[in-house]
Amino acid sequence: MGRQHIRDGVLTVKQQKTGITLAISVHPELRTVLDATPSEHLTFLVTTTGKPYGGNHFSESFREWCDAAGLPKHCTAHGLRKAACRRLAEAGCSANEIASISGHASLDEVARYTKAADQARLARNALAKAVIR
Repeated sequence: MGRQHIRDGVLTVKQQKTGITLAISVHPELRTVLDATPSEHLTFLVTTTGKPYGGNHFSESFREWCDAAGLPKHCTAHGLRKAACRRLAEAGCSANEIASISGHASLDEVARYTKAADQARLARNALAKAVIR
């Protein structure tokens, strides 16, 4: 995934596992980071040799970085996706909205990913949306 996948502020990628094409608006904070990042490569993240990560190489490197930082074993690259889904749920996003960003094919999978969402915050969000007559 690289700059060539962004057009008019929308990142468009085809998921390797599911074949689903996602079109996701680039968050302004991410846009700021991307604009400040050198762009001599076709992918956003590259190895120390300047090549794109292949297969499980990024996950393996991420594990090594977590170990070097003394982080617990449950800290994984895949955990970042789960955390993003949880944060979207806590922000009041629907399961369909979350799936449109995460690329999950089933809402059951989204529910599994968002199970850890902060129940109290979700309850406050729900009541804030409610119209009491």
